[in-house]
Parts: sequence; structure tokens; C-alpha cells
Amino acid sequence: LPAVPVTVGLREAGSLGLAGPRDRLTGLARAVVAQLAALHSPDTLEIVLVSTDRARVTAERTAEWAWLGWLPHLRPAHGQDCRLLLAYDRDQAAARTDELIRRLDDHVADSGTGHAGTAPAG
Repeated sequence: LPAVPVTVGLREAGSLGLAGPRDRLTGLARAVVAQLAALHSPDTLEIVLVSTDRARVTAERTAEWAWLGWLPHLRPAHGQDCRLLLAYDRDQAAARTDELIRRLDDHVADSGTGHAGTAPAG
């Protein structure tokens, strides 16, 4: 079904990713990020942006998301090797993705619920 609203319980899901055609996704992504940042403290919400659309130059993508630099939710607080949790090229995207996977695996290990994205064994 196209254009059906969806709700996501972030506490239960643990993370949220958005993907899709740029013309339909950009406004939604901005709205979701702004709403999440307004409603959640940086102590409880970390935002990571990966924008590697090769059809657009890096400067254009950087300018489009420049407003995120003001949000404390993008400041690394877990040993990430960056100034902000942003990725605009392949190397940055790989680094942010590796960090996210490590964080999710650490969270799963701490909670004892099995591997990230799977139901607990047993």
C-alpha cells in the first residue's frame, strides 16, 4: 500500500533507518529527524546521517543537511572517530556503519537478547 503512515516504537526497535527514492524521502527524513530531535534529549537519542547519493555532488548533499550540525544529537559520545555523526562519502559511510553495527552488537550483548535484528535464541 503506497503512502500509508507507519508508527515506530523506537524504544522497542532500538533504531530507525529511512531509505527510498530521494524525491519522496528527503522531506520525510527532515521531518522525522526534526521531530525526534525536538522530542528527545541527546542523552537518549543519537542521530547518524549517511547521505551517499552519487547522483549528487558532495557539496550539495552537505549543504542540504548543514542544519544538522546544530543538533547535539549528532555529536559523538561513544568513541567514534569523527567530529559529527555524518557521512557524505564511501569511507565516511563505512566508518559510520561499522560504528553503528558495533554499538548495536554491544547493546545486544549487554541486554542478552541474541544478535542484533534477530529474536533471542531459546
